[in-house]
Amino acid sequence: MRVPARSLAAIGALGVLLGACADEGPGSVASDACAPAVEPPLQDGSHLLGDAEPPVAYSSTPPTSGWHASGNPRTGVIPAEDPLTDPELVLTIEVGQAVVAYDPARVDTGTVAELEELATGTYDQQLTVTPYEGAEAPLSLVAWGVLQSCDELDPDVLDAFVTAHADPHADAH
Repeated sequence: MRVPARSLAAIGALGVLLGACADEGPGSVASDACAPAVEPPLQDGSHLLGDAEPPVAYSSTPPTSGWHASGNPRTGVIPAEDPLTDPELVLTIEVGQAVVAYDPARVDTGTVAELEELATGTYDQQLTVTPYEGAEAPLSLVAWGVLQSCDELDPDVLDAFVTAHADPHADAH
């Protein structure tokens, strides 16, 4: 069967359009430094008391939903000597914060300082920065139901992520 040339052109244009959409996840911008955002399966979960461990494993690392700590969330710049636990991280994103979780062994101190400055300046009340070990990438951008992995800081990607996902006025999800 012979396919008309204009049908082939339309199929090609559709392929380009779909390919462009596949490069970017929910409300995200991908770059050479950052993969597209993904939406791990949302998990139900209640508040944990004290230092209790979640009864089930999280659907992503770092987690993007599920069991979470009780009390007031820690936001802003989290000290290296007391990083957010997974339940604390989920509590922080539950209240509308975007989180940058960085691996201290793979992210230089200059980048950490830049992230901390953004969390207390440009993205005050929207961005929390915490050390985090165990993620696949050196930097993980985390929000409720969304995770984006980066090999290095890309300010444009971070800006798009915070703009799309941080909500300092959010109630619990």
